[in-house]
Amino acid sequence: MPYDNPKQLMPIAASTGISIPGTAAADTVLIRLRIPRAMTVDAASIVMMTGGTAAGPTVAVQKSLAGTGAAASIGTYNVGTAADNASAALTITATNFAAGDHLLIANLAGTAASTPKVNLMLEWKEAIV
Repeated sequence: MPYDNPKQLMPIAASTGISIPGTAAADTVLIRLRIPRAMTVDAASIVMMTGGTAAGPTVAVQKSLAGTGAAASIGTYNVGTAADNASAALTITATNFAAGDHLLIANLAGTAASTPKVNLMLEWKEAIV
């Protein structure tokens, strides 16, 4: 941990090898992470291990206060047509998480023609108190 520079962004592999279903009747949580200490999530990127061949599903990064209640999206990405191993940045609203909050990776409701497989990387800053 870079305690001499607490504002330094730290990458974390939030998930690897997520298969994103092409069709979802409702928003579906694919990954749920409990945040162990206060931090700010600032950025995210995605790599298509197996790219989409047509209009793809939409992936959302979400925050759930202490894992209770509704989740609020802090960033989304429409996978769409992408070559294998292509990468892209997600537009993320910098969001503070308290210890115990949950970070969710969700497939948003909708129908898509492809089922890509992705890796997701988040960047965060630990809150030093």
